[in-house]
Amino acid sequence: MTRSDIAIKKTGKSMDEWYAILDRWNAQEKGHAATAKYLAAEWGVNAWWSQNITVEYEKARGLRVVGQRADGNFEVSFRRTMPAPVEWVYAAFTTPERLNRWFTHDAQLDVRVGGEYHTGDGDMGIYKNVVPNKRLRFTWENPDHCPGSMVDVQFDPPAPDRCVVSLTHSKIKTQDGYNDMKAGWHNALDSLKALAESYQLDP
Repeated sequence: MTRSDIAIKKTGKSMDEWYAILDRWNAQEKGHAATAKYLAAEWGVNAWWSQNITVEYEKARGLRVVGQRADGNFEVSFRRTMPAPVEWVYAAFTTPERLNRWFTHDAQLDVRVGGEYHTGDGDMGIYKNVVPNKRLRFTWENPDHCPGSMVDVQFDPPAPDRCVVSLTHSKIKTQDGYNDMKAGWHNALDSLKALAESYQLDP
């Protein structure tokens, strides 16, 4: 079933029909919030589909590029299953010795709310949320790579010897920054997964 087929089933109209409606309403000049509100108020579209149609319309009309959010910022998200216990994976993000093996070098970490981190690559920031073995949230203030952005990491253990890492890097200001962070996190998480495969050999 195509996206348009799903739209017809859920809203009674295809995506092309919705695009035509929004064109007639001159949505390109109204903005994201007003367009989503218009779909809900005038056409009875539920909140989820109002947002979905608006986002797809913006992409189709060149108003939004891949990875861009409604506020104009960019966001990258990853979800990886690591072949290691959640405690090991969490420690890979929060202990300098282990972080240095897959992400950076010369890491200095003060993992507590309000604590700071610094790496030899110029990454730095402040921890905003720390729940051991569950989640991390920290600012990202590398002056050369996406300063003013935010990283959220969720740790979910589906089994004793596995951990699902869900990572979102948000509030990225430029498409170049989005492209850099997408490639960077992709490679970093590949490195972490390779390291996790040998976790039983760790001291």
